[in-house]
Amino acid sequence: MYDGTETLDSSFSQTIGPGESAQFELNGFLSLYESSGGNVDLSLVANSSAGYAETSITRSVANANLDLLSISPTWQGSELQTVDFRVQNVGDVTGSFTATISVRGTEAGQASYQVDGGQTTTFTYGDGLASGYGPIYTVESGGDVPVEVTISSSSGSVSKTATKTFGDAEGSISDVDTTFIGRAGQDKSELSSVSFNVRNDGGIPLTYDSVEIELDGATRTDSATSTQPLATGSERTELTSFTDGIVVSDGSHDMTIRLTRDGETVASETTTVST
Repeated sequence: MYDGTETLDSSFSQTIGPGESAQFELNGFLSLYESSGGNVDLSLVANSSAGYAETSITRSVANANLDLLSISPTWQGSELQTVDFRVQNVGDVTGSFTATISVRGTEAGQASYQVDGGQTTTFTYGDGLASGYGPIYTVESGGDVPVEVTISSSSGSVSKTATKTFGDAEGSISDVDTTFIGRAGQDKSELSSVSFNVRNDGGIPLTYDSVEIELDGATRTDSATSTQPLATGSERTELTSFTDGIVVSDGSHDMTIRLTRDGETVASETTTVST
């Protein structure tokens, strides 16, 4: 068998008696010939003592033609864990493509894949080395979060989008407990520490980096003891202490606690405290 002047494969010799026939098989090591698309024109030649017999093998092979049929993001809370997408190849040959994952218009990952001719295959991005074996994306602000998959190949680019809506973080402060130290000989006390519980009942993690205490017009700010995002439905206890406490007269006072992130308040609570 020839592709032009290139020999693809040949068989062993056999002796065929008068009036007999014999069957030959050419199968190569893996395959005789692989087309990348287009017209195929091969020659099959039988060489014998009686001369040559030749026939042509022709076929039109459709190029790879890929289509993105559907996408399905998998969310775990506010974390995008995986994205499944189905790709169809209506061509005859294997098609290679690059899949790009974008979230809120920003690229979050990319990987290369192949789909055989005439096949429809479901691929999963987010369960391997290409995604770092971690969340593809973590939502940090509420609203619509579109996840887009774009496949790019020699047959062009196709995109599909799936959108999920998240509520904002909703932090609440409760169980406030204060420690005041009385000043000898004075009707005054100094606020030395504040403890309280923080709970997130919103749709995304609550993140804050500072605790601000305001008492009788005086303010103290301290770094939060826990800066990791507080997941939806979770709570933790914060303890804030001061080396330069706020001094107030003995009695009852309104105190405001603010949790801030990059200077912006994300949760606050005003309560009455007594020395």
